[in-house]
Amino acid sequence: ENGDLDETADGPDDPTDETASSGAFLGELDDDETATVQFDTRIDADLSVESYLLELTVVYEDEDGILRESPTLATAVEPIGAQTIEFDGVDSTLTVGDSGRITASLRNDGPSNLESAVVRAEPASDRIDIDETRVAVGDLAVNESTAVEFNAEVSGEAEPGPRQVTFTVEYGIDDERLESDPFVRAVGIAPEQPTFTIRAVDGEIPAGTTETVELNVTNNRGETLSDINVFL
Repeated sequence: ENGDLDETADGPDDPTDETASSGAFLGELDDDETATVQFDTRIDADLSVESYLLELTVVYEDEDGILRESPTLATAVEPIGAQTIEFDGVDSTLTVGDSGRITASLRNDGPSNLESAVVRAEPASDRIDIDETRVAVGDLAVNESTAVEFNAEVSGEAEPGPRQVTFTVEYGIDDERLESDPFVRAVGIAPEQPTFTIRAVDGEIPAGTTETVELNVTNNRGETLSDINVFL
């Protein structure tokens, strides 16, 4: 049965450390039987990666019903390095007064797998409206990468140029959710584009003649438009 251990330590050289303890119930153990004990442990992020002493004591009841306690058992535990996440390749198709996408690449550099990862985006400007600010990317193994995409709309009152967006990666299971340090990235916003571009296929008409003028009309809005009329 799992126990819970939440320990805060300044390191093995600090004699004033206060150590939290925890217990786990195993039930009965027959002669030569082995059981595994697990303790959920949280370690301060500023601790160095080295061995730390862990003391264990077994309290049990013998065959005569007498409660006994084993001598203190000492072992060493070594925490692994902090989780490292890369968030780069940020690009966008955002335009003033129009909708577009923000894309990026998320990479898990380890040392552990990322479980149920979610990327959260928070624009610094209130003139950028992100449709869904949280995008689930699922599990990521060590050295695995995935693409992340956010749909957003830019106000017509916004100025073109780079704007800051903060991305944070959440990961873990249930109440053990953790989050990365924030990634502050510049997201480009292009100047406002005309809704339509109109170009004549052949704009030369000889004087005194009657010709059919053929025009190409291009929709620049990035979405389907209907009931379009062109007036000359």
